Amino acid sequence: MRAPLLFRCSCAAYPVLAAACYWVAASPLGLRGGRYLGLHLALSAVMLAAWALGRDGSSPEHRWTLLAGLCARVVLIAAPAFTSHDVTRYLWDGAVANAGFDPYPYAVSAPELHDLRAQWPNAPEHLGYPTLYPPGAIAAFSLCAALGPTLAVWAWKVLVVSASCAALVARLR
Repeated sequence: MRAPLLFRCSCAAYPVLAAACYWVAASPLGLRGGRYLGLHLALSAVMLAAWALGRDGSSPEHRWTLLAGLCARVVLIAAPAFTSHDVTRYLWDGAVANAGFDPYPYAVSAPELHDLRAQWPNAPEHLGYPTLYPPGAIAAFSLCAALGPTLAVWAWKVLVVSASCAALVARLR
């Protein structure tokens, strides 16, 4: 009886701990890295405990891990991207395609894309490179970028969270 309760508690703790990401993102730059590492260690410990307590995966208790994953994804949908500029690059590539350019031959810094750069933010490390993503990904990026620079980030987050949750729900069956 004690193991299922501990298992459920460790699963429930995961999305609660994941919400600490907002606190980490709001931390001063000098403290963010250590806090981010600490958060991931805590999340790993909680899921390691869940794994150790529910290793067989065949009981109905196993659904708690999937529920924890669903909750964590929903909790984190508004979390800022403070460890990577990848999303801005995805949306940039979509905006390039939406503007009628082929994103494969043009680096972000290409003179032809000057007007687009004024509207869409981009990280300095992206300036010298054209896209490397396949056409299907560019289509998804374009779909989100069609909503404009402000809403595109939210569209991307909703798309990723929806796909992730759908994969978890499919696993329940």
